Amino acid sequence: MSRRHAPLLALLPLVAGGGALAQPQGEPLRPMIQVQPEYPEAAIEQGAQGYVELDVTVGERGTVEAVTVVSSVPAGVFDEAARAAALRWRYPAEPGRAPQRVAERIEFRIPIPAVPARARDAAAPAPVSASGPGARNACIREESKFNYGDRVEVVLINACNVPLAVTGCMSGTGQYRGRWTCTMTERAGYLLVPENDPRVGESTLVEEGGAALSFTDRLVVSRAPNSEYWWLACTLADAACRDAASVWVRSLDGQLASVDPQGRSSVALARSY
Repeated sequence: MSRRHAPLLALLPLVAGGGALAQPQGEPLRPMIQVQPEYPEAAIEQGAQGYVELDVTVGERGTVEAVTVVSSVPAGVFDEAARAAALRWRYPAEPGRAPQRVAERIEFRIPIPAVPARARDAAAPAPVSASGPGARNACIREESKFNYGDRVEVVLINACNVPLAVTGCMSGTGQYRGRWTCTMTERAGYLLVPENDPRVGESTLVEEGGAALSFTDRLVVSRAPNSEYWWLACTLADAACRDAASVWVRSLDGQLASVDPQGRSSVALARSY
């Protein structure tokens, strides 16, 4: 039985396209596209967390034909959110295959930004300042996840109303397997804005250096299976945050995956699994 982690907030699902993917013989069915469930507002207000175990029926085309809640904790709190999300999942197709029943488990955990090692070791860790570097980390949400076996692609969105430069480090794949690989949207020439932002495709001029950055509402991250993605989100006006992101990348990029990302950053990072 697999585990799925739900973000604090999920928006519209990403619609899959292209041809059908076949399921390898003898392999258990695993979802290729996972639309993340929407966290119930009442549960957010109460700080509630939990999980839902599901019985999922998958048709020959890989679409989900039925979802039944087997059990949930707390009872009834996350049932509808989990069921609605699972109905939009997509599995490998196999023409002529009889409907398959798959056991799935969706966990609902409110993501909390990581804190520096020195704070983790303290009896009472100090919270991140709302006005300091890293304050925009909570704006980044995971929308959809694509599992290709040798790698996982995650679609990230900006849930806040301000363009963000996102610096991220993840465990690499292929020749970079076992090492941290880092990217900076600012260096790539774009900023992440909210979904359907009217500025998507347009550009803005950065005062320092005169560079032009275009706006996008999707950030696709490719990382090794069962690995973490760490990020630092900054506004263009937050020079301290952007400087910290640049230093972090220089100190972590290419290092062994056993190196602690937070230990290489002077400001609090956030992460997903």
